[in-house]
Amino acid sequence: MIIELSEDSNTVGNKAANLYKAKKMGINVPKSIVLPYDSIKKYNIEDILNELENKLKDYRRPLIFRSSANLEDLKDLSLAGVFESILNIYNREDMKNAIERILNSSKNAEKFGIRDVKMNILIQEQFTKGKFGVIFGFNDKIIIEVTVNDPTGITSGRAKIRDLYIIYPDSYIYYNDRNWKILFDYEINKIREIDKILRKIYHPYDAEFVLYKGDFYLLQIRPLTRKINISKASTYGIGVSYGKIIGRVTFDYNNIGKDKILVTDELAYDDIYLINKFGGIIIELGSLLSHVAIHAREYNVPAIVGISNNIFKEGELIEINGETGEIGFLERKGFELPKINKNIEVYNPRKLDLVIIDKYAFLIYPKDSYRILFYRDERGIDKLTKISEDPLVDGGVDTWHTYSVIKELSLIDSEVKNYYEKAIGLVDNNDISGIKNLYKELEEKIKGYYKIAEKSKDLYYAQKTYAFIRIHSNIIISEYGQKFVNNKEFLEFVKETEKYTIPELIKIYDLLDEIYKKYRKKGIDKKYYTSDLVLLIDVDKLY
Repeated sequence: MIIELSEDSNTVGNKAANLYKAKKMGINVPKSIVLPYDSIKKYNIEDILNELENKLKDYRRPLIFRSSANLEDLKDLSLAGVFESILNIYNREDMKNAIERILNSSKNAEKFGIRDVKMNILIQEQFTKGKFGVIFGFNDKIIIEVTVNDPTGITSGRAKIRDLYIIYPDSYIYYNDRNWKILFDYEINKIREIDKILRKIYHPYDAEFVLYKGDFYLLQIRPLTRKINISKASTYGIGVSYGKIIGRVTFDYNNIGKDKILVTDELAYDDIYLINKFGGIIIELGSLLSHVAIHAREYNVPAIVGISNNIFKEGELIEINGETGEIGFLERKGFELPKINKNIEVYNPRKLDLVIIDKYAFLIYPKDSYRILFYRDERGIDKLTKISEDPLVDGGVDTWHTYSVIKELSLIDSEVKNYYEKAIGLVDNNDISGIKNLYKELEEKIKGYYKIAEKSKDLYYAQKTYAFIRIHSNIIISEYGQKFVNNKEFLEFVKETEKYTIPELIKIYDLLDEIYKKYRKKGIDKKYYTSDLVLLIDVDKLY
């Protein structure tokens, strides 16, 4: 029913088959299994979920569920970003939802005139931290776009921090708007060696990767459908596809025509097919190697990304150059696009404040005036209104969720508060020896409180266990601990911690899910609370 990676693309799909080839050639890939199309057709969903829970019991959470269809990642058609990938999978309910969404996304191929999609599902351990990027390898060049701690930042074009590298056999150049670069020289040399292997799978190729604590992991590889030309971006935008076009601006997806230039903030995965309906496209969120850019090149549609759409007017006549990124306003006189200056915000966890109003929790950070960073919406979904642009802490929702969990419990539990303050204090003081001792001490705390929570099915002890897990794995290693990202002793310590996983780190999610179900039967549903602390208080009222 559930199978390992295989070279047989008819059984596991092209994405999974390509990863198997790379793994066989010695390249690291995430721990993976495949739910084949034939099994999805043959078995009911509950049997599939039972088998998945058994197969995934030793997998590190969170997981990612990805499409691996028979008709994607082909030589002449990538369908990049057309099918869904679902991140942050923790439990059975998440798995069921992910399978349904990925299967449903197979219908998007019909918008491209493609039918008979056989959707296999690739299931992997998910990387939440690291240097995520896309590589194009062709001729004597390696072109890389990379960001930090954002798994979909480059492919979606939403990355707030990104570097562009052009790597030659003996040299490289890079572009960004900062005074530091993301990739170290030894990582660039490592990519040069990996490139030699990837070219044996496909040449030219398009690959996605993550560099995690110095090690390279391949996330995907497929044939490169269109080569690109690299030129410095003008002040107007980043050109990502060949050609020039003169046309009228439209913000309306339904106002299609080859004499129109669509201007939009972004294109969702199920709207990518619209690229071929317009003469040109300008997108605020995007990058050279994003999915949108790949499709624009496949369809030979001039495209520009990385420019605010509020400077355009509906119906005005413009000319765009998809190679250089230049935009001409043909009906304006003396017009220049404004330059945008970014202020880099450096994050300090000691300045975080937590405000709880009724059932709503807000994590706020002072800058001029207080700014809300994190909250949970009315459906119980974690959301951000602002992320720090400091690359060492820009971990997205997961980062701020970590701090909100700890901050909330610290209000009523001095032990959690003391360990949290001790952890950030050790990091601030560069005390590697103290961090190692605290890491072991926290393991014992996690094991002890998990036993109590498992036996009593008490939400308070389960959340206390979870808070200690967040200090142990997130504060020390993943988030605030990344201040040590260039410290050799710390990196060696982190690699040692990855050789084993205490089972409580995985089992806590199932235990919390079991406890939440118990309280739902008593009339208290987690989805109506943005604050875990208020949920605890209401649970106490039951007894």
